[in-house]
Amino acid sequence: MSASEFEEAYADDERLLRGALLSEPISALAPRDPVLLPPAATLADAIRAMNEAGTGCVCVVERGQLVGIFTERDLLRLAVRDLEPSRIALGKVMTPQPETLRPEDGIAYALNLMTARGFRHVPLVDRAGRPAGIVAMRDIVRFVVSMFPDSVQNVPPDPRKIQAEHGG
Repeated sequence: MSASEFEEAYADDERLLRGALLSEPISALAPRDPVLLPPAATLADAIRAMNEAGTGCVCVVERGQLVGIFTERDLLRLAVRDLEPSRIALGKVMTPQPETLRPEDGIAYALNLMTARGFRHVPLVDRAGRPAGIVAMRDIVRFVVSMFPDSVQNVPPDPRKIQAEHGG
């Protein structure tokens, strides 16, 4: 492939990706169901639930409404303290009133919010404010990779090889 063919293919891929990110709803990412815990649950309960579900966060709910989020980053922040996880209520260490999105919001909105605020997880809520899912940065990455499976999976692990092959 010549350098101009490579640049043309790259431009086509960029248009395809831009269009998908701007037009597809978050629901196209097949977000996970949220792990739900009440504020009275303990930090130990949250850690156990995240480990069992293989996720990096739990949604804290009260009377069916999202009131907070607790993430692996919150856990890292707490790790330097001398705490007993079985004695600490999740409501005391959660992030209250987290920013949320809806499943019908665009992927671009999720990407913008996550990038601008440094989030790796954003709760999704329905119109009544009930947790409806979790969108994770890895969901967006997986979506991007799915659009170009051969291109991404066949990239050499050393980016300098691409530059050398294509005159960069």
